[in-house]
Order: sequence, then structure tokens, then C-alpha cells
Amino acid sequence: MVLLPSEGYYVGFKLIVAIDAENYELLGYELYDGCPNDAIILIPFLEKLHNAKKMRMGDVIICDKGSIAQ
Repeated sequence: MVLLPSEGYYVGFKLIVAIDAENYELLGYELYDGCPNDAIILIPFLEKLHNAKKMRMGDVIICDKGSIAQ
């Protein structure tokens, strides 16, 4: 199998989602136009969840590598 780089233009969205691991309840989501940097959108999203009291002490946040890139 040969993997080729994508050609043309990328037109799309980025979705960030928070789900409760115990009961799979949707805690929140944000849909972004284009492809913003994960590291830039993560902190405001987590602050929004915290302010809405949807995060608890001891919660674990799992992200891909792009979320911690500088």
C-alpha cells in the first residue's frame, strides 16, 4: 500500500469533544472552521467546561500529540 500526500485544498472543520468516561455523557463540544492549532483551542475549551462545572477534581484529560505542541 502506498500512502500519497493529499493534493489540492483542505476544506474542513475541527471538532473537539468532551465525554464522561463513566456514562458516556456528552459534556461539551466545539466546532471550528478550518484547522486551528490544537494547543491554542484546548485551554479555552477546558476553561469553558470548568466554568460550567462539568469538570471534577481528579478528571483525566486525554489528547493527541498536537494538543501539547508549542
